[in-house]
Amino acid sequence: MTAADWHQLLLIGFGVASVAVFVTLRWGTKTAYGRHDTGQSAWWWGPRVPTRAAWVLMEMPASLAFAAFFFLGDRALEAAPLVFLALWQAHYLQRSFIYPFR
Repeated sequence: MTAADWHQLLLIGFGVASVAVFVTLRWGTKTAYGRHDTGQSAWWWGPRVPTRAAWVLMEMPASLAFAAFFFLGDRALEAAPLVFLALWQAHYLQRSFIYPFR
């Protein structure tokens, strides 16, 4: 299977999953998170996570995983890619680890 085949398969999978999630959330079950949280979340949604911790966990991969994959690349230590990495990291480190605690 080629990379293009995998890409096509992933696109189809994400498309099907997004339709399923939309239908489930629109007409299926009630959700209670963020500002809609009543404090009585249903058991099947899992444990309640404090807002700040949830924000950090949600945003953390954007900075840490990106940096890990970036440095696996062939041109990671060239000037232009490093500038773009610095811009990305400045944004996501602030968004992930500074903003939630301000």
